[in-house]
Amino acid sequence: MTSWRDRAGRDSVRVDDARPIVSPVAPSAGAERERRRRFADLYREHYPFVLRFALRRLRALDAAQDATVATFAVVWSRFDEAPPVPRAWIYQIARSIVSLELRQRMRAERAPSTPRASRPTQTSHDVDDDPVLRALSELHDDDREVLQLRAWENLTGAEIGEVLGCSPNDVAVRLHEAQQRLRELLGATAGGPTRRSPR
Repeated sequence: MTSWRDRAGRDSVRVDDARPIVSPVAPSAGAERERRRRFADLYREHYPFVLRFALRRLRALDAAQDATVATFAVVWSRFDEAPPVPRAWIYQIARSIVSLELRQRMRAERAPSTPRASRPTQTSHDVDDDPVLRALSELHDDDREVLQLRAWENLTGAEIGEVLGCSPNDVAVRLHEAQQRLRELLGATAGGPTRRSPR
C-alpha cells in the first residue's frame, strides 16, 4: 500500500521553505515570495490542529504526520482557492485524506494474501476507563464525527457544515440527535435507562 510519505514526502512541506509543488505558471519573484510567506503563516497556525485531528482518528503518530503533510501539500497546490478564513476548508481537505487512509487500512485488513499491518488501538485508559470515550466509540460514525468536530476541533456550526457539505441547520439537527444518543449511551453505562433514539 502506498503511504502518504511515499506520495507527498515527509519533508515536502516545510515552515521556512514551503515548496512542495511548483506552480505551472511562474509568478513574479515578489509575488511568489509573498505567496510562500502567506502559506508559511497558515502552516504555522494550522499545523498543530490538523495533526491533532489526524492523530485522534488514525491513532498512530507516523500515519497522522503523513496525513498532515499530505493535507498541506494539497493546500499549497490549491492555495489560490483558499477562502479568507480557511480553517474549515483545511479540515475538509484533512478529512478526505484521513478517510482515504482509513479505507486503505480496511482494504489491507480484508486482503487474505496481504499480511495485516498492526492497527493502532486506543489504550484501556483511553476507552475502558473513560465512559465518554467508550460511549463515543459505540456511536454511529456520522454521530461521532459531528460531535468530534464540535467538541474536539471547536468548529462552529457553519464550519462543520462546510466540512461535511451540509447546511448549518442540518448540523444543528445532527448535533442535537447525536448528543441525545450519546446521553442515552452514557445513561446506560451508568446503569440508567437503555432506551435508544432511532436512527
